Amino acid sequence: MKYKFETLRLANAEKIWLNELLAQNFSKINIRSLKVKLYEKLPKGFDPNNIDDRLINNKNLSLIGLWYVDPNNLYFHLVTKIIFAIKEMIKENHELSEVRASELSGRVFMDTDSIGIALELIYNIGYFFGGASSKADTHGYYKVSLKKEDNAFDEFLNFESIEKTMEKYFLKHEPLKGNDGKQTEIKDLIFNFSAYQSIYPNSDITI
Repeated sequence: MKYKFETLRLANAEKIWLNELLAQNFSKINIRSLKVKLYEKLPKGFDPNNIDDRLINNKNLSLIGLWYVDPNNLYFHLVTKIIFAIKEMIKENHELSEVRASELSGRVFMDTDSIGIALELIYNIGYFFGGASSKADTHGYYKVSLKKEDNAFDEFLNFESIEKTMEKYFLKHEPLKGNDGKQTEIKDLIFNFSAYQSIYPNSDITI
């Protein structure tokens, strides 16, 4: 099955930028520094803010952006393991309100720094966590709080795959500007909403 999030056509300059973000390994991004570093590779006038914002969160790669530069990245496996681990924690305690990276480390057998980055990637997809805490000297989040709404609770219980979650996010968050920097037309929004409804017929989202 080919997902809609896999169908974006990226310009070469956008690919260069996303690959450089990958090379930065989710560290704090300085836009000016990267523009200087990539000066000889990027066309004049290139603006990373015109990249489809479903590919980037807080100047760094989102899960969808990561897929475009490294679809077999180990973070996809780690993110999936973490969501399933939290699902089991919820089944053990339905009043669970927060989760720490240190707690997850023993469940998914991974270091807390990598878990912190994975938690940030999950947080940015928007369906699971209501809040998060980070430390100045580390990447990612060391603690996340679960959303109180039942639909967020259900996201964990009904989770099947990270690809389906990415698809849901992609279809729901049509950007005002596409990856070509042009204004999205209403007819395109309606088309994508129809695609969203076909995958999630019981959604309460309306237009």
